[in-house]
Amino acid sequence: MSVTAVLSVNMVTASMLLSVFFVSGALADCPKDSGLFITAPQKMEALSGSCLLIPCTFRAKPEQEFDNSREIFGVWIKNDSRFVKNVILNSIQDSPPSPRIEISGDLKEKESVSITCSAFTPCPHSPPKLTWNLQQDSHNKIQENTDGTFTTKIQKTITLSDQHDGYNITCSVTYPVNEGKHVKTAEQRKTLSVSYLPRDTSVVISPTGPVSVGSLVNLTCSCRGNPPPVHFVWFKMSDSRLMLISADTKVYSFRVSNSDRDRLFFCGCRNDLDFELSTGRQLIFEDDQKSELVGIQVIVKILGIMMLINSPLSPRIEISGDLKEKESVSITCSAFTPCPHSPPKLTWNLQQDSHNKIQENTDGTFTTKIQKTITLSDQQDGYNITCSVTYPVNEGKHVKTAEQRKTLSVSYAPKDTSVSISPSGLVSAGSWVILTCSSRAKPPVSRFTWFKISKDGPMTVSEGPFYSVNVTDVEDYYYCVATNDLDSPPSPRIKISGDLKEKESVSITCSAFTPCPHSPPKLTWNLQQDSHNKIQENTDGTFTTKLQKTITLSDQQDGYNITCSVTYPVNEGKHVKTAEQRKTLSVSYAPKDTSVSISPSGLVSAGSWVNLTCSSRAKPPVSRFTWFKISKDGPMTVSEGPFYSVIVTDVEDYYCVATNDLGNQTSSVIHLGEGEELTVYGPTRKTEEEEEGNIYYGEIDFSKRRPEPSPSSVQDSGQQQDTLYAQIQVSKTANSLTQTAECPEDIYAQVKKK
Repeated sequence: MSVTAVLSVNMVTASMLLSVFFVSGALADCPKDSGLFITAPQKMEALSGSCLLIPCTFRAKPEQEFDNSREIFGVWIKNDSRFVKNVILNSIQDSPPSPRIEISGDLKEKESVSITCSAFTPCPHSPPKLTWNLQQDSHNKIQENTDGTFTTKIQKTITLSDQHDGYNITCSVTYPVNEGKHVKTAEQRKTLSVSYLPRDTSVVISPTGPVSVGSLVNLTCSCRGNPPPVHFVWFKMSDSRLMLISADTKVYSFRVSNSDRDRLFFCGCRNDLDFELSTGRQLIFEDDQKSELVGIQVIVKILGIMMLINSPLSPRIEISGDLKEKESVSITCSAFTPCPHSPPKLTWNLQQDSHNKIQENTDGTFTTKIQKTITLSDQQDGYNITCSVTYPVNEGKHVKTAEQRKTLSVSYAPKDTSVSISPSGLVSAGSWVILTCSSRAKPPVSRFTWFKISKDGPMTVSEGPFYSVNVTDVEDYYYCVATNDLDSPPSPRIKISGDLKEKESVSITCSAFTPCPHSPPKLTWNLQQDSHNKIQENTDGTFTTKLQKTITLSDQQDGYNITCSVTYPVNEGKHVKTAEQRKTLSVSYAPKDTSVSISPSGLVSAGSWVNLTCSSRAKPPVSRFTWFKISKDGPMTVSEGPFYSVIVTDVEDYYCVATNDLGNQTSSVIHLGEGEELTVYGPTRKTEEEEEGNIYYGEIDFSKRRPEPSPSSVQDSGQQQDTLYAQIQVSKTANSLTQTAECPEDIYAQVKKK
């Protein structure tokens, strides 16, 4: 027989914290003929003015019958000369304890971490209230601990970015005291330190004004990152050639020469995670009115750029999958590959002679990878994955190496559960022994349950890691069961049959193990409400509960998270146990939202260069961008790649086509001439009345007309598009009259479709 008693303590002293101590088996000093044995926590905390719940379990000796027909009551003793060894309340401290903030996960950008704030809860029927700056109206959850005490928690999962670095998490706890008439508060703070690759890399020119030949100029490379960037490299571009001018210096100083006119300066910034290149900057000369900022991001393939900075970047280890035992995860180690015809070599301790694979990225750079899929067990928890990269340099005469490590944190159900007995020697009938249940688990064991094998089968006798037994002449058998959050019902299984491509129909099934078909589990998911659960008998005589739905895929389903939950009735339906499974759809689709942008978008002059950029989203990524110019003979191919540079000369129409393995899509036509949101100037066709050197400004009148047909090879799989064309009307600046131009002028413009 086991009974739990509760003591509510209300103290009147303000701002006091009481530490409460108990002795396990607190009636050790009671008369020898005492028929009960008591178990209580060794130590508790209490807040003055608040109630205190003290869990206390007492039971009869095995050889005695407990008469529960009589009134049952407990006596709590604070001071009694007969019980000198039992000190119940002492060690007074000030103020309530601060809440505790814990973060589980790797503090790196793009990683998901779980943040928990918890507070000691002396009185669960009048619990504290937790609030924090991560979320308003957070749900407070009260959790019972293995020793019978309680904790209040709030929790949130976030995906980290560089914006979280330095963010202060503030968690406050408010305790009601004096029957809710007053409150006491405490607060805790924790600052996030999130690792992220370099950001906002730029060149700062000093002095900021115009420069003259022979003057001294300082260029400073500015960037941010965590860990802070410590390696810098400088380049200059002239006549379309990129040259290294300095390495490992944040500030580059030089005296200006005539050759520095129209020259672009770049800096690269690196930390342990990655490298970023700035946009180009130009100097302003005293006799020059050009802008010092070149707003075109120059994309360059720099062979061996990482080798120019002391040591190569460390490889990157990524793990995809749920880090739980019996789950399969894919582990990848990748390395930047500046020179694909002389690539680095990756090795690791997961596999000897791993196959190195070189992959071209969407921006035209390359990455070398090795990969392995493993099924996790508790033996992998704490395992250190080590990946090394070796770069050949100086035409293979020497090498440079770098290394990365990552430790696996694998969750698993209780293992090696065992019982030990104390004292371990010979014991006599009538003496007491303590049984201890031990187990290893991750997360730690949340509940220990003790069972005694009786003639009617196993019966629960106690909970907690310790159990005290009075030895009798009769042989008794005991065992314990260790439980954690993973020792729960098995997660349902989500299966997708079909080809995960847009416009394809697939069948999605969620199934759950069904041990008891006459009391089956209940499946629910976010694909459909009120889904019909179907119980199916398997070939081996077992049963499975299923629900199913067929959908036709589109690009909008890519990245969609399917969530399926199962609820099992237990204890004859009095309670339930639940489990959940998630699966993310990865849908392949042809290019979408293909568009063209123009840079610089501000004031440009005739004869200057502009960059056209073709962008599109696709899965797999776009493998080819093709540029077309609409001529009098129809569309003609002019370039390939995501960028195309054009010199402002004639009014012309351009478009791009994005292609991947599944299809292609054509952008709207961009009309280069005077355009919307762009003030453009340049020479116009002159008349006899106009003086040489006058400048005329364009006034845009937009109208729609049917686009000229494009060749079938570049059509967007039947998709129709509207193209905006500009009708250019030219007028003198000194004259408000509008005159229609007789022919297109050599002015560039960007026309945006509304």
